[in-house]
Amino acid sequence: MLGAEVGTASDSVLARLRAQRVGIVFQSFHLIPGASAIENAMLPAFFGDGPARESRARACELLERVGLGPWINEAAIDLSEGQRQRVAIARALLARPSLVLADEPTGNLDDATAATILSLLVEGVRREGGTLLLATHDHRCLALVERTIRVERGRVGLQ
Repeated sequence: MLGAEVGTASDSVLARLRAQRVGIVFQSFHLIPGASAIENAMLPAFFGDGPARESRARACELLERVGLGPWINEAAIDLSEGQRQRVAIARALLARPSLVLADEPTGNLDDATAATILSLLVEGVRREGGTLLLATHDHRCLALVERTIRVERGRVGLQ
């Protein structure tokens, strides 16, 4: 699947590629409200080829790591915004993606939780040999990343 021409790929091939190789942390979470935290975290597995049991175990592990162990069976609609953010992060890391796109992943988190989440994102991506593309206003991220591209007043600059 890597090296595939995506410009002409079918919708199903693109969906599988995104589910297996790209993790996305949306600023607005995009969780299924009536589904539980574990079901939302496992969403990429529905498009993958791996066994459901392994995906569930991985989702449980990630939800534990983001501090949501006691809430894995809670419906997303009943979770706080910070908890929803952490479910979205667990979902993004489920398939051990090559690329993680994260839009303000710490925007709804307290300082301590944000530090934990940033560490989890950076280390998770490094461990898998992947890339993290992070859009944020959180200056704590600067110490954790290898390269920074700053966009200010419409101008782009490398740091």
